Amino acid sequence: MLLENLCAAHWPPPWTPARVETVLATLAAVHAALPKVADLNLASCEAERPSLASWARIAADPDAFLSLGFCDAGWLTAALPTLIAADVAAVLDGNGLLHQDVRSDNLCFSNGRAILVDWNWCARGNDLVDVAGWLPSLHAEGGPAPETILPHAGALAALLAGYFAWRAGQPDPFPGARVRQVQRQQLAVALPWAARALDLPPPAAGPRAI
Repeated sequence: MLLENLCAAHWPPPWTPARVETVLATLAAVHAALPKVADLNLASCEAERPSLASWARIAADPDAFLSLGFCDAGWLTAALPTLIAADVAAVLDGNGLLHQDVRSDNLCFSNGRAILVDWNWCARGNDLVDVAGWLPSLHAEGGPAPETILPHAGALAALLAGYFAWRAGQPDPFPGARVRQVQRQQLAVALPWAARALDLPPPAAGPRAI
């Protein structure tokens, strides 16, 4: 366990190009650190594919997702074969040390460093999983569009979009929880990103449940 007083640290947003670059540099260093923590015997991110890949679930039961209004049924029906294939194609395995929950509430800046906190999801896997997972929340908070940082990550974009799409329409896990709101914010970025990256038409907005 590592303890550090972060009372004087700065927590984003706002995001600046320098802060984005600092986070990317920190992630690169983290991903390269796995040989130093090999005794952790981390599970592979690939083992999490059944819980991450969600477009097949949505195909079988689309109502909760469609009720969010991010697309209509016609768009979803046409896009599902591509999205399901992307879920299968996304590369999750690798040799990087992954944080797996890179968001502004788990990031701060201190003395020119980006510091990651909350490591309960750490795993071994593809370095790009961490970067791709951060980009929807980064853009939602005023940062750059995801493809400006990862221009060829359609499969991971689709995997993330499906993960948020399946969960964002579910009931809150407990009264006052904000997790569904956060997932909807990230879905609002991840779904159009996946469509652009996979050459799908832009999601056509559908009716939203009251």
